[in-house]
Amino acid sequence: VCGYGDVGKSTLCVLSEQYKDMVQTNETAGVQSLPNIVAFDTDPALTSSVLMPSNEAVVLFGDGSNPQVLQNSGVIEPAAIFVAYEDVGNVISATSRLRGSFPDTPIYARAQTRLQAQTLEAAGATEVIVELDELSRSAAALLKDEISRSVVELLRTSSESPSDFRRTAAAAAGVALDEVDELLDFFSCMTKDAKTEELEADDLTLYIRRSNSGVVSDDELDQMEAWIRAVVSEPIDAIGFCRLYERAPPFIKGAFGNACFF
Repeated sequence: VCGYGDVGKSTLCVLSEQYKDMVQTNETAGVQSLPNIVAFDTDPALTSSVLMPSNEAVVLFGDGSNPQVLQNSGVIEPAAIFVAYEDVGNVISATSRLRGSFPDTPIYARAQTRLQAQTLEAAGATEVIVELDELSRSAAALLKDEISRSVVELLRTSSESPSDFRRTAAAAAGVALDEVDELLDFFSCMTKDAKTEELEADDLTLYIRRSNSGVVSDDELDQMEAWIRAVVSEPIDAIGFCRLYERAPPFIKGAFGNACFF
């Protein structure tokens, strides 16, 4: 569990209770293979002591978004990760960093809006739960290995101002606000002709070929298309495009930019 604020405490409490119940059940069956529960927080009070809210859980000092901190504390192959920070920017950053080091571990996070949920999924979250109390309730289901898409209840009515959207997109892609403006302009240009709010791999390859004025060889175009098709497996929205652009090789970035001038 990353973070020991209100959400982290609630999540840890539910996990601890469920862990206790499952241990008792498995002990009866002669099986004791359940994971320990560890939370990380940067509260200075934890620098000189270890907090044990229950016999099933421990809270350690450290940046839970840093994979090296987890690994140095013995968390090598976590069964699951709950990102329980209060600030959405920290949640997005932590999700992205942890996904890179734990590619096969389920990562669960909390969002307050539909847009934030989409951003977190793009950052690598396995499931995104909307509203504060849902993360802790989902925690019990996860420990039982029963969690599914049905627990994710995105808000039906939510909206963000353009400035909020820009900040969310910039945080998801890891770029400055002035740079994200340019990326959103690229995306808007591409979706204008497609008459849709999402782009598929075919749309992106079409725009790259449209941007070519004979400077790029057919072999190079084929390499660009191969990269796009390998990375884009499903339609991407504006935030997904920003993340894709930042991951792209320089020649792909140049082609995306040129596409809007033709």
